[in-house]
Amino acid sequence: MSFLERYIKGVRFFLPTPFTIALSLTVFSLVTAMMWPWNSGVNNFQNWTEKSNLLFEYWYEGLWNINGLAFAIQMMLMLLLGHVLALSPIIDNCIKSLLPICKTNAKSAFTITLITLIVSWFNWGLGLVFGAIFCKKIMNYASINKVALNPGLIGAAGYCGLMIWHGGISGSSLIKITESGHLASLTNETMKDAVPSLIDFTDTVFSTMNLVITLTLLFLVPTTMYWLGKKVKTEIPKLKEENRENS
Repeated sequence: MSFLERYIKGVRFFLPTPFTIALSLTVFSLVTAMMWPWNSGVNNFQNWTEKSNLLFEYWYEGLWNINGLAFAIQMMLMLLLGHVLALSPIIDNCIKSLLPICKTNAKSAFTITLITLIVSWFNWGLGLVFGAIFCKKIMNYASINKVALNPGLIGAAGYCGLMIWHGGISGSSLIKITESGHLASLTNETMKDAVPSLIDFTDTVFSTMNLVITLTLLFLVPTTMYWLGKKVKTEIPKLKEENRENS
């Protein structure tokens, strides 16, 4: 077993699910906060009990804060509805119509990168799931039609939408700051008058700077993936029979 294979096996063992990652980051943050010097008079090891009580209080208030819960539900709905849309017959038919274009490794990498970037700009939840489904469909198509691909490159292409989504119309922070009064709720009393009530999409998503960056990525990333597709080693994917039947 190679080093990379052992590394992947280890990561899958210790971090089997996203929830495990969330718990690990929570514990890491608590431990770091316990060790870090405070400016509130709770600075030494003798006050760990008081420190831990304060940390759990902050954690509880932050987790169950009504504004935080509303934001969390919004993000979950965006991901869930994007997932549902990605699995719908309309999207499935669109993917199938694009498969004949993917006759080489380079064309496959270019196509999946470009389409996933565009889809992610409109909805990050849809783009995230769409890219994964598109990858699977391409691998099945390549296996049946004897098209040599590089699985690593195709997989990376399917997640390129993460490079552009937050500059699109579903960007989390960009949506939140369009809510009247949201920015003011995050600042102290002395700064509220200096903070605008909201910042709309004309100053973020559709600003000149953001549009230039977005269009540049839409050109450079697929082009780079196409170039890499011509350079990397390829092989005809070997998939299980049940995967072929579901393609």
